[in-house]
Amino acid sequence: MSRRKSNKGKADLIQHLSSSKHSKNIQSTSGSKSVNTFFVTQNTKIEEKILAVEATLAFHTVASKISSARTKTEAIVNNVLAPHSLKEVLKIINDNNISFIGVCTDGSNHGASLPNETSETICNLLIETLENMNLLSKCIAFSGDNCNTNFGGVERRGTNNVFYRLQQYIKKPIIGIGCPAHILNNCVQHAIDGLPIDIESIILKIYNYFSIYTVRTEALKEFCIFVDVEYKKLLFHSKTRWLSLFPAINRLLQIYPTLQSYFLSQNQIPIAIKSFFENPLNESYLWFIHSLMYVFHSKIEIMEKENNSIWEISSILLSVENALHERKQQEFLPLKK
Repeated sequence: MSRRKSNKGKADLIQHLSSSKHSKNIQSTSGSKSVNTFFVTQNTKIEEKILAVEATLAFHTVASKISSARTKTEAIVNNVLAPHSLKEVLKIINDNNISFIGVCTDGSNHGASLPNETSETICNLLIETLENMNLLSKCIAFSGDNCNTNFGGVERRGTNNVFYRLQQYIKKPIIGIGCPAHILNNCVQHAIDGLPIDIESIILKIYNYFSIYTVRTEALKEFCIFVDVEYKKLLFHSKTRWLSLFPAINRLLQIYPTLQSYFLSQNQIPIAIKSFFENPLNESYLWFIHSLMYVFHSKIEIMEKENNSIWEISSILLSVENALHERKQQEFLPLKK
């Protein structure tokens, strides 16, 4: 066996410090950051900035489908943003001596708000919330979806609905307003259903004819060049999007003569589209709907802006009703623009 080398103590340490290997390690260490620099120190400005960013992210993603850090985001919304927002609203009401308020509610499609969403349960929650905020005596209006649970149907009859129960508890009449955008959209739908053609179906068929076929779109562009008309892309309409029908009709009318000539010159096109463009009255129907829908579309745009109150919404609905009555009395017919 070879004899083990003895430890020289101080001499070995001096020799190691003077070695090239030790010098390289020193240089490497000086160029590297401490692991502590990758962690945020509490009660510092950088921590405050990070917390602000997290709160901002939570605010902008409340309605979005973000799966990462869901628990933390929910905690920020429920424990920070919601209490702060409520505090600010109450401060505005108290500082400005606001005497009247309206309350709005919406149904939960996932059952996340209440274990059961009966009219009694919803009404009790509204009353409890208003009483806790000392606002019940100031409530003069209720707004919600146009369902039987909230209003008892179109005629607003019966006693098993939120609107009736809330009035009974407050012991005074209150203003009841259903979803205004839904009301106007339903009104347009009923008007369109009274025509001999299915406008929504035709718009969708024409859009689908070009949407997934590049060859057809290019052919239409060439046709527009040939007849010296500016090509405009057709717009999609969804029945669940209240503001999509008017722009789709408007775009169709902008290139209607070109589309009509294009389709009637084709050999194989859907029968519904062919029949639509062969009837000369259909363009008149489109212009009629276009003029009528402008009234509704412009009002829905106003209602979907921020900072609208129940009273402003009620005024908007009344203005639509007045405009329609005036058109009927004056036998108004739109002119092609």
